[in-house]
Amino acid sequence: MKNYTLVIIITLLLAILVIAVGFATIATVNLKITGNAAASASQSNFNVKLTGTPTTGGSGTTTAEIANDGKSATMNVSGLTTKDQTATATFTISNESTDLKASVDATISSLTNSEYFEVSKSIASSTIAASGTTTITVTVKLLKTPATDQTSGEFTVTISADPAN
Repeated sequence: MKNYTLVIIITLLLAILVIAVGFATIATVNLKITGNAAASASQSNFNVKLTGTPTTGGSGTTTAEIANDGKSATMNVSGLTTKDQTATATFTISNESTDLKASVDATISSLTNSEYFEVSKSIASSTIAASGTTTITVTVKLLKTPATDQTSGEFTVTISADPAN
């Protein structure tokens, strides 16, 4: 009977040991979640345009208007009569995006009478915060006094705006 009890005790100890080792290997479970996310740009999230009423100044008469869609404007100068006279128009550029900054720059092209006129531009800030504004001032300078009744020239100032984070 002692042997029988000893066999039962050893069997119970072995069973407990097997269950403990088996439970330890079963207890560890690794779970993994994988995935990906994608985002794409939408032009509707980025809207930069000319707004407000332009201000004008300098010599002669200057008129400036912004088109209804805010994507273009005109500036007309007349009455410059003497060398080095200037006329200016200042336009407001608005970034109507709610979470994207805008990086702005401007180039002058298509000046048809560079003998008599010089056109320059100055942007107050090249970066516009989301929902912010900056200004661009366009200056027309008469380089020499006209010898005839009227001299004219045409020019284009192109403003480019790029999204920035």
